[in-house]
Amino acid sequence: MEPILEREVLNTNTSAIRLKELSKSLDREVRQVIAKNPNTPPDILVRLFDKFPLQVLHNPGLSLILLERPDFFTEIYESNKLVFHKHKLPDFFYKWAIFHVNETIRSAVASSPKTPEFYLEQLSEDKNSFVRLQVAANYNSSTCVLKKLASDRDNSVRKSVARNPNVPIDILEYLASDETAEVRREVAANHNTPFNILAKLARDPSLIVRASCYEE
Repeated sequence: MEPILEREVLNTNTSAIRLKELSKSLDREVRQVIAKNPNTPPDILVRLFDKFPLQVLHNPGLSLILLERPDFFTEIYESNKLVFHKHKLPDFFYKWAIFHVNETIRSAVASSPKTPEFYLEQLSEDKNSFVRLQVAANYNSSTCVLKKLASDRDNSVRKSVARNPNVPIDILEYLASDETAEVRREVAANHNTPFNILAKLARDPSLIVRASCYEE
């Protein structure tokens, strides 16, 4: 970036109109700095969020934008729906997401390997079964969370726990006695299920469970 241009995009006195014009630059570094400038118009920040989410979320003008546009976080999320899977984000953005009325947003957080354990634990109690299912499938969900979800009222959640490659053996053993055959089938299909549990499932009343014991 040229020194004169760098000073201009860094300057907090640069006008919103000028920043909007500069945001069309092909220079990635220029656009990245503009994403941090408090004078950058919200509409431009929405567009820049796709490539520079952390810079937008740490923009000094964010608090004022949220006062004027309460749905701004929803706007930026809609412009980059994979953001939770690509970045470790600020706590305030996770808190916004896990309490959002839209279960799709909560599910995005629940399914991400970058989501901190604390938020996965909170989402494991979500009212929506699909959100809990995503937590159950998350490789980073703690043993404590998986143990709780192994007793979930929804069998799709329990199936997801049984399918998780990081689920502890004692939870697999517990799920091997689940009342739902499809859950027991997932235990049989899990490559980490030990021989003694497979031997038990090989005598299961359900054909789909017994068949899974012999699948590679």
